[in-house]
Amino acid sequence: MPTEQAFIVIPCFDEAPRIGRLVRELQPHIEELGDVEVLLINDGSGDNTLEVFRELRQTYSWVNYLSFTRNFGKEAAMLAGIDWVAERGGAVLIMDADGQHPPVVARQLIEATRAGASHVVAERNRLDESLRRRLLARVAYGVLSKIMQVSLMNGQGDFRMLEAELVAVLAAMPERNRFSKGLYAWLGDPDEVITFDPPDDLPVRKSRWSLRALFSYSIDGVTSFNDRPLRFILLTGLTTGFLSFCYMLVLLAAAWRDGITVPGYLTTVFAVTFLGSLQLVSLGVIGEYVGRILVEAKDRPMYLIRERSSGQPGSPQ
Repeated sequence: MPTEQAFIVIPCFDEAPRIGRLVRELQPHIEELGDVEVLLINDGSGDNTLEVFRELRQTYSWVNYLSFTRNFGKEAAMLAGIDWVAERGGAVLIMDADGQHPPVVARQLIEATRAGASHVVAERNRLDESLRRRLLARVAYGVLSKIMQVSLMNGQGDFRMLEAELVAVLAAMPERNRFSKGLYAWLGDPDEVITFDPPDDLPVRKSRWSLRALFSYSIDGVTSFNDRPLRFILLTGLTTGFLSFCYMLVLLAAAWRDGITVPGYLTTVFAVTFLGSLQLVSLGVIGEYVGRILVEAKDRPMYLIRERSSGQPGSPQ
């Protein structure tokens, strides 16, 4: 298998204080490996991330960058990197800019790909996290894996390496509502998994992933990769209809035996509130799918590039 050129894609949002350190830590590994480039992506940062990119570009010939017109989100930033790499026919390694992904592990991913693996994943050891967070993560991944039509592994995120053929497949996928973890799983099981411990010398930072953000991200994953919620609504409706029909037969039998009586207050209230809630939930689930259909139908670009390290004008994707 010929050695593919490797591109390390690093999405950045307000990472000016950290991205320089990461690039300097990557330098010895890149120089020893050879034929490796870094692509930095400025996802509409509000600090001087772009200025740091320009300085790094002048210092290191193997550093390139793209800068968005605004914040489009990490999914769009990763797609921009994948598109950029797909045009050059290389392998891609995606890692975060905050230092949570050790450069030495990035080197191991590249070496594993050059040894013949097509898909290598770095799996984080969660022992540094609190027991509450580990339990929540385990439950969330377990539920999502049961609901979705692909399997998600706890601790396996975007920190992974994909060969050129898989990069081309990801770049060719037309959907706008992207859920990368699901897309990776859709490609198939990884050839190799490398477990790593997160660095312990990083300053404590408040996670951008609040419970609300995690809940929204989970909904994106569920609705992007299966139609089981719609099937569940159908089955719930059929079950409710059957039980209502049975209850009607019971009421008719009671009326035939005892005559017509005043309906029970609790029965009426329960029926109204239960069916009303069921209808609202059903409309909400259907609305999620309709909203995604609307986004796909508009076919708007996932991102807009304002500046490239090559000086070429940006183009939408």
